Amino acid sequence: MKKQYRALLLEGLGDGDHHALENAGFIVETAGKMDEAAIRTYFGSAPLATVEARHREYTEHLLADLCALKQLKKRVAITAPLPYFGVDVPRTMASSTLLDGQAQVPSQARREHTARNARLLGALDEAQQRCGIEVLDPLPYFCDADQCRGARDGVPLYSDDNHLGQFGNTVIQPLFEAFFQSGRQSR
Repeated sequence: MKKQYRALLLEGLGDGDHHALENAGFIVETAGKMDEAAIRTYFGSAPLATVEARHREYTEHLLADLCALKQLKKRVAITAPLPYFGVDVPRTMASSTLLDGQAQVPSQARREHTARNARLLGALDEAQQRCGIEVLDPLPYFCDADQCRGARDGVPLYSDDNHLGQFGNTVIQPLFEAFFQSGRQSR
């Protein structure tokens, strides 16, 4: 299956795409990094002035929304962030296969993922404590104790840089099956 997938993926690359990652180190190093001050967030009529104000306002709205859903006497769950690699996972793997003869699997240190998402993870933890929502942790399906990887057995888990592909959805399916199964048992 791995060879068939790679053959299909490579067939789908356009002429200009074959050299898209000639300087993969540069792309990996800069992808996904954006000046937070350049991002505009509106919760009212004007953009928030600072990054801190934006994070604080976002957290307040997230907590309010999650707690409001919980007040409807429903079971509320949210999935914690998936690993983000800053590159199109299948394209990176295909390009590195073309250039180097071996697929380079995008990866990220688990501690980097946790640090990058610390504010959101803190807000989710607070919502869990304050409102009783459930937080579903996808990391065991993508990461070992040290590294998170964008592929398993040579097959990408993502369809681009931040969306799970069909295989990734299959890999994470047990997380949701356990959630729904535990809901049936508690009735």
